[in-house]
Amino acid sequence: MTEPTAAFRRVAVLGLFSAFCCFAQTGSPDHFDVASLKRSPAGRPARSTSGGGPGTRDPGRFFLHNAPLTFAVMRAYDVKDTLSIAQLDWMDTERYDIDANVPSGAGAEQFRRMLQNLLVERFDLKVRWETRGLPGYDLSVAQGGPKLTVSAAPDPDRDDGLEAAPRSHPPVKIGKDGMAALPPGNAPADIMTAAGHIIRAQHKTLDDIAAMLTRQLSAPVRNLTGIPGAFDYTLFWRFERRSPGPVAGPTLFLALKQQLGLKLEPAKKPIALRVLVVERARKTPKEN
Repeated sequence: MTEPTAAFRRVAVLGLFSAFCCFAQTGSPDHFDVASLKRSPAGRPARSTSGGGPGTRDPGRFFLHNAPLTFAVMRAYDVKDTLSIAQLDWMDTERYDIDANVPSGAGAEQFRRMLQNLLVERFDLKVRWETRGLPGYDLSVAQGGPKLTVSAAPDPDRDDGLEAAPRSHPPVKIGKDGMAALPPGNAPADIMTAAGHIIRAQHKTLDDIAAMLTRQLSAPVRNLTGIPGAFDYTLFWRFERRSPGPVAGPTLFLALKQQLGLKLEPAKKPIALRVLVVERARKTPKEN
């Protein structure tokens, strides 16, 4: 057999190089560099943790630990509340761990496509969007105007995960009235006790506030304030008593008026809500 000429070898090498480049360009932009997905070990506490990805302190790594598949799907498709997803019954109970390396420079939109592709490939996930009309509330400005503090620039270390990984916050103190006291400083906090709920938030739009109220009320809340921009706020309210007698503190509706200058009223017509419907998913993901 004759030895290949130098020119032939150069052509062969260039051909292999071109094929590799083509694969990298068409196969990698919407996929994680490396990803591990598996069932969570049994016996863990129920708490889920999530962190990393574009816009966080660790953009090159994303993790989601001990989380129901519902959480991962909501993150992948940018679903803000559980009203906007129609999932399979088991998706809230089966728990999984995801660890992935995110390509350098990936943005939030590209990251979501990567997570979508991972879920489709590993769970055979199939979803569709549809619009549903549900009774809900309209959020508007109360008499006297809004009581909102305009935010400074967003914190570059802010983590938009479902729930931040455990950090060294001081222990939560509970007063004699059963309400929690906020930790010192101005870091975001969301603390709920049997007596009530207190939230300290930063860099939130009115749409974000409407989404938070949607979660609290389990009903869609439509933002009709027309107020642009991002704000910092603190909001606390008492839960309604199940037994007769007045609530010792503001209800959520009254707290919105007194503390944020906003009001909620029942919507006169059903609110159109875009809902992600999960048609298919497998309980046991394909192996790594």
